[in-house]
Amino acid sequence: VQAQGEVPSGIRIGSVSVSNITVYTDTKVTKEIDVVAKVTSAVVAQGCELGDAVPDYTIIGVTGPGEIINTIDCAQISLDLGEISSTVSAVGKVELIGKDGNAIDMRYVQPARSEIKVTVPVTTTKTVPLKVDYKNGYYNDKNVTVTLDPASVELKGDPGTLEKIDSITVATLDERRITSNVMQVYKLTAPTGTTVADDTETVRVSIAHKGTSVKAFTVNSIRVLGADKLKYELQTSSLSVQIRGTAEKLLKLTADDITVTVNLSEYNNITGTLSVNAEVSVSGMSADLYPIGEYPVQVKIE
Repeated sequence: VQAQGEVPSGIRIGSVSVSNITVYTDTKVTKEIDVVAKVTSAVVAQGCELGDAVPDYTIIGVTGPGEIINTIDCAQISLDLGEISSTVSAVGKVELIGKDGNAIDMRYVQPARSEIKVTVPVTTTKTVPLKVDYKNGYYNDKNVTVTLDPASVELKGDPGTLEKIDSITVATLDERRITSNVMQVYKLTAPTGTTVADDTETVRVSIAHKGTSVKAFTVNSIRVLGADKLKYELQTSSLSVQIRGTAEKLLKLTADDITVTVNLSEYNNITGTLSVNAEVSVSGMSADLYPIGEYPVQVKIE
């Protein structure tokens, strides 16, 4: 295109340094481009490992001449992190990279975002013991041996997260539902923000009672609660209740020391014959003497 100039009246153009100007024309195009985060430099603390950088946006739109847009391979964020010892987040400038691996001249193109936040995980590993909790507090080292296999697992995660984890509770055991020596399998769930590095998926929990035995007692009286407004009839007149305890405690125990209670307060709007689990309690109930098992009672409500 020939260069021409217009000046106000009374002013004359003495000379023109450029007589022609090249004008570039093309179709304006917008295309979605993959975002790639790249760590160019980082010094990771001993015992830690640098994970894959994750940008907040994995795709961005880029607008510009179609001829240039079609040569773009990705939008790249390069990060120089310096010394790091835990997971970091940083904001990096968007650079467009061509299919030939070289940077694209960005004078003629406009990415939807000029900067993107990137999270770079730093992980380490830690061996953590496994354990179980007890619902009623009856189990202790004197009356039961509980063995976990495996006894510990190796966790992987951010150093700050792992530092707060001293153990993993595999399950909460209900001592009243465990009627004999048994082995149970539980699914292992890693704490939030961590993974199990050694691929352990399940834990076998073996329970062996010691110093206690089980004795059955026939209870002929069943208490009923929450039935003030109900017309009902107990279809179960007696129950054989199992009690676990030491020999000394069981020797002194009688059926009169055992109470069986059925609570009907939740059945005010129900009619028919129902199976309701009874609550069993023992006078002097402790780790040395407690009921085990479940005891359904048949109740007819009119």
